[in-house]
Amino acid sequence: MLLFVFSTLIPPFFSGIIGCLSAYVILRITRAYNERKAGEGDEKTWRESRLAAETNVRSLISKLEADFAERKRTAEADRMQDKLKFESDLAAVATTLSRLADVADGLTTMTERVGWHGKEMERHDRELDQLHHAIDGIRTDINNLYRAK
Repeated sequence: MLLFVFSTLIPPFFSGIIGCLSAYVILRITRAYNERKAGEGDEKTWRESRLAAETNVRSLISKLEADFAERKRTAEADRMQDKLKFESDLAAVATTLSRLADVADGLTTMTERVGWHGKEMERHDRELDQLHHAIDGIRTDINNLYRAK
């Protein structure tokens, strides 16, 4: 309406320029409004992408934590197996040392008897054979423990 009043008061040459300027201003206002609306859509898209990125980061962190926990459980299980193997080897060594102590006692007893009884050599030969077999068994146990490593 204001435009109509101005166009009747001013000469026709200027009214065309004023009409073009007013059309340009209305076009700029409309474009600015549309850009702002589009910017709101871009901001919404940006927020959605940011939310998706945060979700991805959180899921990655939870996966890493789960992987770390699994590795920790695996390491504890490996340590427990190593401990059980060590205890088993220790028990085998204790058994071997016990057998060795028995052999040493037998040798000591036999040596004492040989010193006192020179006539019983045949019996002592059998005892020496038994002790020899016991020592062979101990040697076999020690070799098996060494190879088990």
